Amino acid sequence: MKFYSYLLGLLLLIFSAKAQEKVFVINQQQPLYNLSSHLYFLADSTQQLGIEQVKNKTFLPVTTSFQTTDSIQNTKINGVYWYKIIINNRQSYITNFVLSSSVFKVAELYLFDQKNELITSQVFQDTLLQEPFSLQVGHKKVVTVFVKAIANQTIHTSQLLNLVPAPHFYEQIIQLVAHRFVFQGAMWIMFFYNLLFLLIVRDRAYGYYSLYIMSMALVSIDTYIIPNLTLIYLDWITSLASLAVTLFYSQFIRYFLNIPTIRPTINRYCDYWVYARLAMTFFAIIFYSKNIADILQNQNNAILFAFIIDILLGLYFIYIAWRTNRLLATYVVLGYLAMTFPLAVAILKQILFESADPDTDGTMVQIGVLVELILFSLGLGYRSKVTEQEKLQAVEENRQIIAQQNTVLEQKVTERTLEIQHQKEAIEKQNLGIRQNINYARRIQAAFLPKEETIRQYIDEFFVFFRPRDVVSGDFYFVEEVQGKVVVAAIDCTGHGVSGAFMTMLGNEILRNLVDNQFITSPDILLNELHKGVRIALKQQDTDNKDGMDLSIIVIDKTQKQVEFAGAKNPAIYIQNGELFVLKADKMPIGGEQREQERIFNKTTIDISEPTTFYLFSDGYQDQFGGENDKKFMLATMKKMFLEIANLPMTEQQQIITTTFYKWKEGKEQTDDVLVVGIKI
Repeated sequence: MKFYSYLLGLLLLIFSAKAQEKVFVINQQQPLYNLSSHLYFLADSTQQLGIEQVKNKTFLPVTTSFQTTDSIQNTKINGVYWYKIIINNRQSYITNFVLSSSVFKVAELYLFDQKNELITSQVFQDTLLQEPFSLQVGHKKVVTVFVKAIANQTIHTSQLLNLVPAPHFYEQIIQLVAHRFVFQGAMWIMFFYNLLFLLIVRDRAYGYYSLYIMSMALVSIDTYIIPNLTLIYLDWITSLASLAVTLFYSQFIRYFLNIPTIRPTINRYCDYWVYARLAMTFFAIIFYSKNIADILQNQNNAILFAFIIDILLGLYFIYIAWRTNRLLATYVVLGYLAMTFPLAVAILKQILFESADPDTDGTMVQIGVLVELILFSLGLGYRSKVTEQEKLQAVEENRQIIAQQNTVLEQKVTERTLEIQHQKEAIEKQNLGIRQNINYARRIQAAFLPKEETIRQYIDEFFVFFRPRDVVSGDFYFVEEVQGKVVVAAIDCTGHGVSGAFMTMLGNEILRNLVDNQFITSPDILLNELHKGVRIALKQQDTDNKDGMDLSIIVIDKTQKQVEFAGAKNPAIYIQNGELFVLKADKMPIGGEQREQERIFNKTTIDISEPTTFYLFSDGYQDQFGGENDKKFMLATMKKMFLEIANLPMTEQQQIITTTFYKWKEGKEQTDDVLVVGIKI
């Protein structure tokens, strides 16, 4: 009987509780509605209850269940709880609200109408209910809100859940984040501005300054700035930026204050520290990869030590630069104070008075950072101006040095020009004398060469194509008549120009003496005696002189109708009855080195009872370079040419040989002296 009494009492209590659930009534517009007095809860000890299981269960009032003697009702709660609130909108229009809480870690949220039908729902990923959950409550409509929350903290039961009209809520958000947007915008503008300068001037100071600005901007970023940024990505970004900010700061000061220039040794050790710092950061990221935020939250000693070293390095750089460029160091000092002063004030307020205001103090710190960056930017501008002035000064100094050098060079050039002018005049005078002497030698050479009128006394039809490479020639021709016989020779002496001309005079004198005085008319004997005469005249038996000559010689005997030929290295060609014959010469020159006991030349006899044309020549024509492929004319081509023109009058033959030669060597230098003698018998 007693058991049934308890059971009946419990049922009455439950029905009484359900019947007495309070409804939060909204009669008029307010900036904030505190729902805590109308809030009900249900403890989920299994942590597995779903909305369908709990929506019909009995919820207990929060205000009667967490009673304490504390006037502000602080309550320590643990576990999973479901909260319930019934809202009645009696306003004359549909109202948009935002449900917010700064206490709960909300897992799930559901909204039902009066018919207990689901209107909307939302599932949260382990985060505070800071993202707004919008509720739209119609005119004179009643809705029920269920919230699944995970609690492990001390809460103020008077501020569990708030309802804010949407316009008021977003106005508060705008006021809250407006200065953050201004700060972030200013930071990113400065980042891109200095990055552009880095690309223009290629100065490392701008590079590290850009990285420092970027890291400072990322450290202060939050989900209000980038709403779609998930918490884990935000932790990674802010943590990595925090790891790098002091490193970029110290390296910016290092290059801003020109430490590599004023202290190269210290600068080298700084490079080692940067490598160690990067390695430390890399291993820290690997170690804390699962929860990057723990790097700073756990106050890792190695990381804190690295931060301290970075800051001390920056201060040491300022100390070094203060003695060399005090104005430049002043910009860094003022920037450092602008950033650290508001931060130090906020820390002291928290330590001494426990009255820190995150929004106000955070804004002051951000203003300090912006002032610091402005001062640094001014310092960079001053530094660039000084650098530009130094460059201009260096350019001016170089210009003056170059001007002085140019003056000295102009003086030297003038002196050298006068000297060269004197030398030129002396050389021209010498050349004039040389040319006069050479021309005189040419006249001498022309004097002993047979004249056309003289040759015509002995031979009716002939031509001579004679083209010295220089003014005087090392080639010459010999025509003489003795005892009814005509001796004709084409001689190519060693060398050309003046040296060759001396040999022609020697050879002509010896040959004329043999013919005119000794009456020698046999060509082989003439070559034998000419060889002996050259060796004796040049004393080749006792000296290293090896000069000599190559020649072909014919002796015409019209009475006997025969021609005798002998040659020293140079052949001759004759054409008879349309057939070409080559008269081969002995392979020995006139003069030069002699190894045999006595040099003997041979002769060949040719019958000229039929019309015959002879061609005697030096090697100048056949060795001339030219044509399309810049090759030698060659003896075979000469044979072909002689065969084609043999029946023509001698004047036409001479014209063809001349034209062919100049056409072949067109645009090329003449290689050697050229001599071709043609005789028709």
